[in-house]
This record gives sequence, structure tokens and C-alpha cells, in this order.
Amino acid sequence: MREEIIAKRYAIGLYKAIDKGKFEETKDELKAFLEILNSNRELKEFLLNPFYTKNQKKEVVKAILSEIEFSEEISNLILLLIDKRRLHYLSFIINEFIKVWEEENNIYPLEIHTPLKLDSETKKEILKSLEKKFGGKVSAEFLIDKKLIGGILIKYKSTYYDGSIAGALNKLKEKIIKEN
Repeated sequence: MREEIIAKRYAIGLYKAIDKGKFEETKDELKAFLEILNSNRELKEFLLNPFYTKNQKKEVVKAILSEIEFSEEISNLILLLIDKRRLHYLSFIINEFIKVWEEENNIYPLEIHTPLKLDSETKKEILKSLEKKFGGKVSAEFLIDKKLIGGILIKYKSTYYDGSIAGALNKLKEKIIKEN
């Protein structure tokens, strides 16, 4: 939770700093730098090791940033994270950056759980219906959930919308218990 709070501050700052038309490019650059870190164990250990000074770390990172030609905003963010000893929050910052963009653009990220794989036409119909319900664009990740007997379970942030058969049976059970 603390990570998300800290990451959101940086994500909001980055979002305000970029040209709104460059969201995808900025997101890709963030992910690319994270991939560089994750694919090079020695680099990651060096950058996260408190033994090395901020200046030593910044010199190495500046060389990487100039070689790959990251944008000024990403370069400044990475160097700031090194200054503040918060580079280890980068993956959280990426997630929060995406969330900030989705909120600003009225996009609702959903997880849609179904018991079987859905064909593309069914997915389109579900998305169209959900866009009407939410009053905005929907980005959805369709997941197969073998625990579901039938129906659909939708997750938005920490809220679940249960349209599954098991959910309907549980509601019926609760209703019967209340009546007795």
C-alpha cells in the first residue's frame, strides 16, 4: 500500500509533465527501462546498492539513457528516483501511471472472469454493454476461471460484480435464510 501511495505521486508528476499524446511512448519507455534493469542483474544490484553514491549511479544511468535515447521526462524521472533512493518503486510507478491515464481518459480497466473462452463476437457484445453501464470506455482482460460453473464475474478495482451461477445460488440461499 505504501508503495502505491509513493508511486502515485511520481506517476501524477510524470503524467503532468508529458504531452498527453505521448502516453504510449512514455509508457513504453518506462517499461523498456524496467526491462533493462530486470534483464541485467549486475546493473540492478549496482543501482539498488546503498554502498555506491548517487553520483556513481547517475553517471551509469546517464550513459544508458543517452545510448538508448530515452525522452527527457523519463531521463529526469529515473535520475530523480536515484536521487531519492526510490528506483525500486519503478514497477509500481508504471502501474500507477497507467491508472492515472485511464482515470483522466475515462477508461475503466476490468477483469472479466468466465468459465470458458469466449469468442470475439461475445467479447465485443459484453464490452459494448459494459461501456453503457460504466458510461465510458472499457479495457478488459478476459480470464478463464474454472471455479465458475457459468455466468460472468467482473472486477473493477476492488469491486466485484457477480453475474455467475454460483453468485445467483448464494443470493437465493441468503434470501431463503432471511425468510425463515
